[in-house]
Amino acid sequence: MSTKVVSIARALVAVDSIEAAAERWHSLGFTLAAPRIWHGCHTADIHLPCGGIRLLSPVSAKQGAVRRTSEAATADALSASLHQRLQKRGEGLMGWTWVCSDAQQSTQ
Repeated sequence: MSTKVVSIARALVAVDSIEAAAERWHSLGFTLAAPRIWHGCHTADIHLPCGGIRLLSPVSAKQGAVRRTSEAATADALSASLHQRLQKRGEGLMGWTWVCSDAQQSTQ
């Protein structure tokens, strides 16, 4: 049995500052969810009828937002990778997430 991609869930957008990006997107008429920490990054989501947009900005080590748990290495890696991407290419679209017909099977 194959796992099928059903749709795109979210576009992932790298930003330097969640607050500044949220203001820009809000001025364009979008409603954003409250900012939060997700996998070691600051995020703010824009929910759309068939998916959404996730703004991502790295959490600095000084902020201490990454907890030292089993997820810490992944969170540190994602935040570091996002930081590198912003340094090299600036803000912009960096990827997307998918909705799969069988999420459990898609992890194998």
